[in-house]
Amino acid sequence: MLRTTLRVDGKPDYTLVLPADEKYLDAVKNYLDIDVFADAMLCDIRFKVPYIGELIRDTDCPAVEDYNDFAEALEDIWQQDGALLTYAAVLEAERPDTLRGACELLQDLDNYQRITEEAYGYGQQRLQETLGLDDEGHL
Repeated sequence: MLRTTLRVDGKPDYTLVLPADEKYLDAVKNYLDIDVFADAMLCDIRFKVPYIGELIRDTDCPAVEDYNDFAEALEDIWQQDGALLTYAAVLEAERPDTLRGACELLQDLDNYQRITEEAYGYGQQRLQETLGLDDEGHL
């Protein structure tokens, strides 16, 4: 769901793909010779759907664990028809200022409904084109 580069002095950069389980995350920390991910600098964070990443305006500096929680929640809706479009619309409307806020919106997605009436057809079509999704909301 997302990819980030971890940078630690004296080690080659490491590309971390999230979500990941605890065993893998522990192996990455061992490889980088760090105790906690806070000892590494996160660089070049890329989302599988770039538009989602652009809608998240994080003013904090989220931890790897926060990104992992978000990636897990995003993966949960990935195959649900229209859920990604609904989430993009929620992000656009709510404009969370932290990754945690974006994750909370994602976990509360059932509380939102996309309006797909004729008047909103053009906007929905443009959003699908921007996200690169088909009519069902899939890549």
